Amino acid sequence: MSGFVTNEGKQEYINSYHEAMSYLPQPVESKMLNTDFGKVKLYKFQKEETPDKTPLLLLHGKGSATPMWEANLNDFLKHRPVYTIDLIGEPGLSIETKRIKTNMDQAIWLKQVLEQLPEEEINLLGLSFGGWSAANIAIKHPEKIQTLILVEPVYLENY
Repeated sequence: MSGFVTNEGKQEYINSYHEAMSYLPQPVESKMLNTDFGKVKLYKFQKEETPDKTPLLLLHGKGSATPMWEANLNDFLKHRPVYTIDLIGEPGLSIETKRIKTNMDQAIWLKQVLEQLPEEEINLLGLSFGGWSAANIAIKHPEKIQTLILVEPVYLENY
């Protein structure tokens, strides 16, 4: 399972993560969501003029986390509220407690995240491995997904 080798390494990463987050707009919400595979760090960003629009949920690629969206987030926020999560098993503040072994496992924890969002529908945008994650959840549990946007998705030849 993912994790840190030393407490010093963990603290260094957390400090760098928070520094990177300081370049993003201030989230209106930040919390941990429980899933069967661990705790997922969720942020909600929103401008006052877009509260009633269907939000966009961003799924980052491998080796990344929420701060990677710094270059795009303000533009997305001009149109609608935005959620970001740190994917379980990838760098970030999410905590893996049970190994994700299958495509279905990946869909289960992401479905559990979607179920905890108050909106009835969500727009989903995934980049690279996040694109695969978005396609995987859309195929297995499409109930809450209004639109699906895939940017350079990987591994889709298996579908």
